[in-house]
Amino acid sequence: MKQFIVLALCMVLLATTGCYTMIHEVGEGAAGTTTVKERQWYFLGLALNDVDSHTMADGAENYTIKTEYTILDILISIPSTCVGITPWTVEVTKNAARNPVKLTGAPFIK
Repeated sequence: MKQFIVLALCMVLLATTGCYTMIHEVGEGAAGTTTVKERQWYFLGLALNDVDSHTMADGAENYTIKTEYTILDILISIPSTCVGITPWTVEVTKNAARNPVKLTGAPFIK
């Protein structure tokens, strides 16, 4: 009976936990589709690793930062929450880098 109550409580907690998303736009926001994702880990609310969105944007002036607690983060946190560790996903969307064509030398003339 005790195991059933614990299992039912875990199911209720899992069912009531939803996805959570925060979106921040830097400059005019992203107009492109180039995305970089990293996972931020927290231990009792303190960040364990450094996820720098400015570095992820790679010098872009206009980009969008999306920090979310996804279903995958929920599944990862099921065994790790008991020790106080929780993940969040950080995604930076920026404009695609343009590689200009550089012409070197004289064109061939026939």
